[in-house]
Amino acid sequence: MHKVVGIVYRVKFPHVVYGNPLSPVAVLVIYPYAYPMKGYDVTKEDLEKYEEYMRYCKEFVAYGAAIAGLQNTEFGTYFVCETLLYNPNIRWLIVVGKSKGHRVGEIYRLLAQRRLSDPRLEVIGRRRLERLLKQVSIIDMTEMDVEDDDVRDLVKYIISCCLQEPENARTITLKGKTYTLYDRGAFEEAVIRSLSYDLVVLGDAIVVRVDEAWKAYYALNDVMSRYGEELHERDRNTRRIVLPFLALIIEKPSEWGDEDLEPLETYYKHEFMRAELGDNESYTYGERIFRHFGLNQLEVAIEKLKNAIGGFTTRAHVAFFNPAIDHRADEVPCLTEIHLQIRRNVLNLRASFRSWDIVHASKFNIYALSRLMEDICEETKLRVGELFIICDEPHVYAQ
Repeated sequence: MHKVVGIVYRVKFPHVVYGNPLSPVAVLVIYPYAYPMKGYDVTKEDLEKYEEYMRYCKEFVAYGAAIAGLQNTEFGTYFVCETLLYNPNIRWLIVVGKSKGHRVGEIYRLLAQRRLSDPRLEVIGRRRLERLLKQVSIIDMTEMDVEDDDVRDLVKYIISCCLQEPENARTITLKGKTYTLYDRGAFEEAVIRSLSYDLVVLGDAIVVRVDEAWKAYYALNDVMSRYGEELHERDRNTRRIVLPFLALIIEKPSEWGDEDLEPLETYYKHEFMRAELGDNESYTYGERIFRHFGLNQLEVAIEKLKNAIGGFTTRAHVAFFNPAIDHRADEVPCLTEIHLQIRRNVLNLRASFRSWDIVHASKFNIYALSRLMEDICEETKLRVGELFIICDEPHVYAQ
């Protein structure tokens, strides 16, 4: 009898159907259309195709897949890894469908060929991908049209093969590669991390406290699953699960455990701190810090900290929201301000979000804020203290 591990998903992503977590196979469907969460840009065809493709995912789960979900951009691979690595029972990943615009299929063909040095994989993180490929074998059905009944029937057959005991293993050949399919049992090298956090609910306010930074992402998703309420924006064809007002306290912002920091560091250096605006960008956090208001706000804040009388100041502040333009803008910074505070030669940081995507953005934002604290402390000779985050509307998008 093969080994299985009991799993309860703390993080549940949108555009994914969850089935039996003890199953050894997952299905990723390449989705060449826009998600409904894209709001006003969504067409009638997008909505119809989304319902159709989610129906395919439900079929695959009904046939025995642990999970089946959609992916329409290359970076979605990061969150696919997040899901698969959390469940050591999953040993096979079927990737099926045709890409359009984004090159999702190419990403998984590179992974299937173990070409991890390809620069297109850098944003996902080599260490994370190496861990994934130790656990999971990729069954490459890219460029096969999932809208074709015969292709979907083949996916269902492969799912059934992956569920077999070793003595009943079945062999198939796809695109010149032969796979011997059976249930391999849980991946024994998987790291199952225990999670603990403090939670206080005060009317319409929720306070979450964790000791180490890596726990914050999972704690927030756990709280979302327990206390989130559905909000349906009819004019945007969007459904969100929202929390009341949230306060998050992280006692040790620099403690990230065995988290793969490469993609998080890439985000901090090349996205969060990027001062240049790209095509069709109305803001970046770095642009608001370094240029937007006609001064380098971070440089001024650091000087305030260095010159603080008695080691205390209330003026080390960085603003991201510009009322003169953002009240009328379509794209508005989610992070609105940062306040820096000294207590007994320790630097604390308080960040305010007007809106926060817990599933897709919170881990990257938390890491960026913790790294910003470290950089400021290196400049000011202070010690890293606690990270406080408050948010008016924490949310996840629902299908």
